[in-house]
Amino acid sequence: MKTSKYAALGQYIFSKREYQGIATQAEFAQLLEVTQQTVSRWEAGTSRPRANELPKLAGLLKVDIVDISAVAGYASDAVTVSFDRPLPLAALSPDSFEHFSLDLLATLYHEQAQVHLMGKTGHEQHGVDIEAHFADGSLITFQCKREAQFGPAKVRKAINAQTIPAKEKYILLSRVASPDARGEIRCARGWNIWDQTDITRIFRTLPKTEQVRIVDIYFPSQRFVLTGEMGPGPWLTVADFFAPYLGDERVFNQCWDLVGRTSELDQLAKALADRDVVVTNLIGRAGEGKSRVLRSALEAFSARHPEVRVVVASPHEEISAKGLEDLGTGEKLLLVDDAHDRGDLTQLIHFVADERSQARLLLATRPYWKEIVQAELARTGLSGKLVASVTLAKFTKKDATALASQVLTKHGASTDLAAKIAEIAYDSPLALVVGAQIVAKEGVHPELFRSNEDFRATVLDRYEQMIAKGIATGKDQDRVHAMLRVLALIQPVVPDDRCVIELLSNLEGIDAPDASRLARLLIDSGVLFKRGARYRLSPDLLADSIIESACITLSGTSNGYVEQVFDAVIPEYKEHVLLNVARLDWRRNEGDTSDSRLLDGIWFK
Repeated sequence: MKTSKYAALGQYIFSKREYQGIATQAEFAQLLEVTQQTVSRWEAGTSRPRANELPKLAGLLKVDIVDISAVAGYASDAVTVSFDRPLPLAALSPDSFEHFSLDLLATLYHEQAQVHLMGKTGHEQHGVDIEAHFADGSLITFQCKREAQFGPAKVRKAINAQTIPAKEKYILLSRVASPDARGEIRCARGWNIWDQTDITRIFRTLPKTEQVRIVDIYFPSQRFVLTGEMGPGPWLTVADFFAPYLGDERVFNQCWDLVGRTSELDQLAKALADRDVVVTNLIGRAGEGKSRVLRSALEAFSARHPEVRVVVASPHEEISAKGLEDLGTGEKLLLVDDAHDRGDLTQLIHFVADERSQARLLLATRPYWKEIVQAELARTGLSGKLVASVTLAKFTKKDATALASQVLTKHGASTDLAAKIAEIAYDSPLALVVGAQIVAKEGVHPELFRSNEDFRATVLDRYEQMIAKGIATGKDQDRVHAMLRVLALIQPVVPDDRCVIELLSNLEGIDAPDASRLARLLIDSGVLFKRGARYRLSPDLLADSIIESACITLSGTSNGYVEQVFDAVIPEYKEHVLLNVARLDWRRNEGDTSDSRLLDGIWFK
């Protein structure tokens, strides 16, 4: 059989794409801005990327440009990559250039000054577009000039228009300043010009995450050529991280007033305000509302401490040494939600343990991870007063009633059922919120449920049904349920992994094309979300519920499905099966699994 000319390159690209968690060729092609057919030919080894396409390809695959050049058969000096292109400021409208300048200056001076616009067109601006007020009372002013020509006469006009006393005065120019304009500005004491070249140089002194943020706002689609960064980085703003949870149309959302967490918020506020506390750990069980508490705590902290930069670890990206370096200097607070599901926690802890990082850490974890985190912190010298822990208390029935009333009112249902819902599901805010929505929308009376576990199981089963109905029809709904059963046990996964595709085919009779297509629908709907290079089901309780209903008998023992999956998967996924079932076992038995037999079938193997 004849080997394709670029077979080695094709296998290289495929394996690196798979490792980065890019599930399909179509997704890969979209990120590279090429056709799917092009990617298909590359991975089949029948063609290779052009030399000028390799830098972008290397950035997306997170590989060394020299390595991929060699595999592609290009000489080492045939491919060069540089990011010295000046910012295309002249392409902005005058208003956009002014807002870009405001954003740049606010980021540049964020620890030193309050930066704001001096009104807008129609206001008396005294020849000033932007002001920077410093803590010592001094003032620096800026005029924004997006003009094709800016000679000495326009320099003099700008200087004469400025009538506000200031320590320093700048003209921000969207193009390169001419020598004559430079000569004219030197004649005016306290004045200077920052032209396109200067602004680009200043922009590149910002932390890489800020460079990417600004480029994404003002120069969308030019992230790679201006910053060298391909996709979303490992850090998000607080607003960006929580944005997916704030959609009214989603069953699982945070569009509710926070109730019953005053004590925990006070404890978090105290810990975060104490500069001696390096690590704060928020501990709570699945479904207790850790993320909702974090959002309120961080919003309050940012309002009180604007000098501290607050960022959230992206659930979709692994944090590398470069990602930490990109945070730059200055005081910062790093949030890691669901820290128990991350593989980069050790590196983060070592980073914040170094005082030079000027960083502190806020973790949100499950109770079973508490001792593991404490041990890891202690290994880097973080213990005692350097660490604070806040544990979420169980909801009271009063608080649960208030929350259920919010949900019922929002969906036009009577609040008479709020107390009954609260009585059954008060210890799980997530189950309570989702359950109240189902009660309101489907008219299911909570009296039908005998216990909290019964209610929660029914609620999450209905949620799973809603997922299947929402993304599929006919036989595809049954395929979705079957996929969810398997994925709940073996997650985290790469949905396009050949081993996963073969497992779904052998175990559930789902053909490869159907498995790939439905996996994409689960990803697009937010049911499968990316963390690092792999995907997990969201929310966590959904996976627990699926395992519980599909794999566990009424007596609490395995019905044999877990062992069947365990036998069929590769060793890596055997570990995942063990871990996922053990976590569920821990939750079902509230931490005491001494009398549980659920894992016996796996241990015997």
